[in-house]
Amino acid sequence: MRGIQYLRFVAALMVVLAHAWQMVPIVGEGGSLVGPSFPGGAAGVDLFFVISGFIMVYITSQRPVGPGQFMLDRAARIAPPYWLITLLMAAVLMVAPGVFRSASFDIATLITSLLFIPWPSTAVPGTAPLLQIGWTLNYEMLFYAIFALAMLIAREHRIVIAAGAILALVSMQLFIPNDSNDFFQFYSSTIMIEFVFGMAIALVLQRYPVSPRLVAAALPVALAIWLYSLSFDVGRLSQTRFLIWGLPAALVVASIAALDLRSTVPLNRTLLLLGNASYAIYLTHLFALGAVRKVWPMMPAMVQQSDVLLLLSAALLALAVGVGFYLYVERPLVKLAKSAAHRLARARIAAIAS
Repeated sequence: MRGIQYLRFVAALMVVLAHAWQMVPIVGEGGSLVGPSFPGGAAGVDLFFVISGFIMVYITSQRPVGPGQFMLDRAARIAPPYWLITLLMAAVLMVAPGVFRSASFDIATLITSLLFIPWPSTAVPGTAPLLQIGWTLNYEMLFYAIFALAMLIAREHRIVIAAGAILALVSMQLFIPNDSNDFFQFYSSTIMIEFVFGMAIALVLQRYPVSPRLVAAALPVALAIWLYSLSFDVGRLSQTRFLIWGLPAALVVASIAALDLRSTVPLNRTLLLLGNASYAIYLTHLFALGAVRKVWPMMPAMVQQSDVLLLLSAALLALAVGVGFYLYVERPLVKLAKSAAHRLARARIAAIAS
């Protein structure tokens, strides 16, 4: 789906810009021209979550797949690149602890990071994996597990079961105090509702095709609402985040997905490549930004005075590193992992049959 892939790139770019903007007061001119921050860039994560909910329903509707194979496929797609980057992060922190300002190495954090378990951070308040942006993957893996369990219970009702489980988990906050429990606070966050938005979009659009005329009218409105939502500064685990950032993201995803399902999104090979590389961009961009932060003070004074150039350089390097990682590391690594997962599944089936 071209449009959805393009949106994935937009989501990754937003996160890159949000983190790049944080360098401006540190190594730039303090945001004199571009502003001190871009908090709305964090809403790229919400776009990712809505897309993920949509895609899981879409791909399981296109071909028959059991819950076990579904989890193996998801793990093969998500885990190997993340593990590699996490281990690289651990190695850097052991050799040069001061390279990353908000990360520190300890063995418990490394192990729980590799297992996608939220763990109290020694570097920042609350829970955070060694590669801090991995907090979103902890939610992704939880969603995949819930979705797989729903498929196991009743595949044809997987959307309703998964949505009900997520809403039940979130609603537990109404009955159980979570102030002193980082794990419960993490897992019961209302941000999980954004996966439900995505699943609902897939369910509705697959059952009720939308006319191109209606989409043409809805898309500009959806984009306007979404862009306006980016002007708000929302905390990572804010209980209203799913409404302020998630719901507008869902409107955009629904509009683009409706076009995709009618095959009316034009092909742009560059955007498609960037969309395909969005996960790699997301995983690697902190390393690219860290390199810019180290090198920028060595640049000529005239260059250092341009915050716009700083942001542009950081974003372009992050995209270049991400695309390179996707082409030469992530893609072959995931291919190997999926091949191993399929061999494992065939061996299990053969064992059961014998």
